[in-house]
Amino acid sequence: MDKNAFESKVRHKLRGWYSIQEWEDMAVERISKLREEFQRLLSGIKRDGIAELMEYLDECGFYYRPSSGKRHHNYPGGLAEHCLGVYRKMLNCKLDGISEDSIKLVGLLHDLCKCDMFYFQGRNIRQHMRQGHGSRSVRILNRLGVMLTPEEYRAIRYHMGGAKDTNKLKQFPDLAIAVKEPLWKAVHHSDHEDAKEACKRARK
Repeated sequence: MDKNAFESKVRHKLRGWYSIQEWEDMAVERISKLREEFQRLLSGIKRDGIAELMEYLDECGFYYRPSSGKRHHNYPGGLAEHCLGVYRKMLNCKLDGISEDSIKLVGLLHDLCKCDMFYFQGRNIRQHMRQGHGSRSVRILNRLGVMLTPEEYRAIRYHMGGAKDTNKLKQFPDLAIAVKEPLWKAVHHSDHEDAKEACKRARK
């Protein structure tokens, strides 16, 4: 999808959200830049399925969707902004021996599951109920042909946490493995930090 077609789609999907044309223009430009940054980072990954993934991100509306209905990054482009924020924070974590591709895939796509959850209806954010969080993200990637390493799979699948929940650790053996791995620690920490910072900004 070329830039003009993409921006036209975004304007259509955000219709009614902004009451002032200038605000809409600024939002569309911001979202377009988020997409360009995502495409630049993803295009550097040499794995099967990346081209299909990039097409899917355009089709599902990933770049213009919010990250939540009432919590952090609950505005147009919030999902992509949050995922980029998590990726950038992961770069500051101790990940010796972890490939750049792994950091990109886990950071940028840990919330891929939200690509079809939230939508705009006038000035409201509505939600389609979907089961699973990290599990849906890895299923989508698998369906698109993006093969993940076991550590990448666990980092995305269990990024929401559970490190101190003994019942969950017993119920999900893979979680017990994940919480000891640097990649999981990095995305779990970065996810929470980015969300917390966004909430602080929203209160100002």
